Amino acid sequence: MPAPISGPTLTRKVQVNTRPKTAGVGGGIIVKGTVSPGGSKVVIDSFDSSNTNYSTGGLYDSTKAKANANITSISSVSNAMTISEMTVYGTVHTVYGVQPIVDTSKQGTGSIGDANWVNGGNLGIQSGHAAQDASYTFTDVTLPSLAWSTPSQLKGQSALKTNGVTFAYVLDNSSNWKLSDLSSAVYVKSPNVILYVTSTLSLGTGTEIYITPGASLTMYVGAASASIGGQGVVNSSGLAKNFTYYGLPTNTSLGMQANASFVGQIYAPEADVTLGGGGSTPYDFSGQIVANSFNLNGHYSFHYDESLGTSGSAIIGYVATSWNEF
Repeated sequence: MPAPISGPTLTRKVQVNTRPKTAGVGGGIIVKGTVSPGGSKVVIDSFDSSNTNYSTGGLYDSTKAKANANITSISSVSNAMTISEMTVYGTVHTVYGVQPIVDTSKQGTGSIGDANWVNGGNLGIQSGHAAQDASYTFTDVTLPSLAWSTPSQLKGQSALKTNGVTFAYVLDNSSNWKLSDLSSAVYVKSPNVILYVTSTLSLGTGTEIYITPGASLTMYVGAASASIGGQGVVNSSGLAKNFTYYGLPTNTSLGMQANASFVGQIYAPEADVTLGGGGSTPYDFSGQIVANSFNLNGHYSFHYDESLGTSGSAIIGYVATSWNEF
């Protein structure tokens, strides 16, 4: 670059050291747009599956729960963050000039703060637990360059039947799998299984994605509108790191109306994510959501697994950590 006032050109050689930037960083719910939970008596807290002080066998334990269930929106609209019929053990983050909207009129809920604040029956926002400092870089998911194979569909007598479910696909890690239409039950029996769903993801009554103990699944979804119902994703290990949903840029909607708990992480930065169902029975969501927007229409308990911020999530870029001048 030129020196000030027509001086000589100055040059420097710099080595920049970096670390991977992963999809699993920053809090329990992170969105570009609005957060509008409309569920009934929703509880949002956190735990750490990698620490025995804050989990039991890696699973959520209410007696060891933490209050770091941060919710972040980088939207500049006035209603970017709406907290209604909800208690949040943690902090909400919005951009400068946007105040979270907290409705304390419904069923005595609407509380954001630490454990002492929320458990003490206080409504509204505890001092220091709403910050106008929201910042997050949303990087679109890139499909990895892999060789893809189409799994054989099991029909009739050849189909796998267990626990009352008939599975049309049994996936292992012998290949990277690709389906244009996923509307049948899937049985995942190996670690590090990868599945790419190109056009349609619609799981209904009597279907599920079952991940056996010791197995794991990473799923890339290109379907514009994805729907996971039935028993949803049954992650039998109970560890969110063993199921990852990546929504490609074409995936703009994800609806989850499953009749069971969900354990996993969702990174779908272009998708409007909706959790539904629950009825009178609270269903648990353990993991993390990064999306375009988030809406809740059910009776859920949401547990952010803090270990996802440091676990082996997909690398979506790099950030500088230091530099050396030569």
